Amino acid sequence: QSAPFFERGPHRIGGVYRKAVYREYTDATFTAKKQRGPDEAHLAIMGPTLRGEVGDIIKVTFKNMASRPYSLDTHGAYYLQYDLVLLNSKNGGNYFTPKVV
Repeated sequence: QSAPFFERGPHRIGGVYRKAVYREYTDATFTAKKQRGPDEAHLAIMGPTLRGEVGDIIKVTFKNMASRPYSLDTHGAYYLQYDLVLLNSKNGGNYFTPKVV
C-alpha cells in the first residue's frame, strides 16, 4: 500500500525527501557554525532568527552549500528589490549579498 509514496517515477519524487537547513556562522568565511544556546533549542532545524526594530536595516549574506538553488521569504520585513542585489559565485557556493547603495 505504501508503494505509490516510495516509488520513483516521472510523476513521483520517491521516498527520499531532502531539506535545506539555514545555519548561522560566526563570520563571512562560513567555516565555524555559531553555537546555539539552550534558549534556542526549540528551533531544532529552523534557521537563525533575525531580529530588528522599526527603522533598523538588517544586512545578511547567504552562502548556498546545498546541491541545488534555494530561495527564502521574509515575514514582517521589507527587503531590497532584485535589481539592488548582487548575485555571485565563489568557491563553489552561491552568494546573495545586498549591494551598497
